[in-house]
Amino acid sequence: MTWEPTRPRRPIAAMHKGPGPVYQLSPVVGYENHCPSKRRYPAVSFKGRGKLFQDECSPGPKYALEKGFTRKGPDGTPKVGISGRHADLTSFMTPSPDKYSVDSATKQVYTNAPAYTLQSRTKQSKSDNTPSPNAYNLPTTLGDKLVDKTSAPSYGVRSRPAVGGFSEDLQRTPGPGAYKVTDPNVYKEKRAAFTMTGRNELPGDTTVKPGPGSHKPENVKITQRQPPAFSFGIRHSEYTAPLIVEPVDCD
Repeated sequence: MTWEPTRPRRPIAAMHKGPGPVYQLSPVVGYENHCPSKRRYPAVSFKGRGKLFQDECSPGPKYALEKGFTRKGPDGTPKVGISGRHADLTSFMTPSPDKYSVDSATKQVYTNAPAYTLQSRTKQSKSDNTPSPNAYNLPTTLGDKLVDKTSAPSYGVRSRPAVGGFSEDLQRTPGPGAYKVTDPNVYKEKRAAFTMTGRNELPGDTTVKPGPGSHKPENVKITQRQPPAFSFGIRHSEYTAPLIVEPVDCD
């Protein structure tokens, strides 16, 4: 005997699957997210006392009012300043008939012949890169590298090779110039040697001495008779107390 599932004739509540008890009711306490079906009372928050203003927030009577001002503003007295004279206003100067040039207007009224001007040639477009006939070069007809002709044998002139020539030194023998010549002063009587130096100065007194023109004998007054001379000194204060010394008793 096998079990066969039976199908209901119409949907039943067990066939509908819900999310389960995951719903959350809105709170009835507080102000935000309050339950819409309940009455919400005014919300009052507790906050700390704000910062009070100080009683003495005014600087006091220390303002220096400028001249011409009252406690209600400017006093209204006229003020005159010293400045330069303003430039005079120039009115519109209507030009006279002789200021108009009607000669240049003939080109706009009457028929004129075509006019041409001389100007330098404009620069060619950068996109025009087609070479001209003189840009091509014909192949050369001389040498051993010809393109369309048969080249004849060519010979070159080069220097004589150092290896394999008749002048090659196979023995590597040094020549006479490779030896160092000994100085004759070594094996013969030494010759006199002289040096060239600057001329030495004779020893003497290097101090600078005045010449005869540096002396002024006319300013010497010691040997002559002179009148009395006076000078202006400083005036002593009349409030300066004299030096008073207590007498000493000599017994």
